[in-house]
Amino acid sequence: MSSVAGSVGSLRKLCKQVISGFARSQDGAVLVFGLIIFVLILMVSGLAFDDMRYEHERVRLQGT
Repeated sequence: MSSVAGSVGSLRKLCKQVISGFARSQDGAVLVFGLIIFVLILMVSGLAFDDMRYEHERVRLQGT
């Protein structure tokens, strides 16, 4: 019975170490930063495209 309790205790300790190591790990931090920058670039280019279409339509209407 005590060996089962010891196994459960060591399993909990191992899980705690793995979880705390995962929380402290910075692997993939650059990937997250890159994804955020990528989304921002898409948003800015979308705004530029919308502005270009707006100006094109404004000039076309002004010429009539």
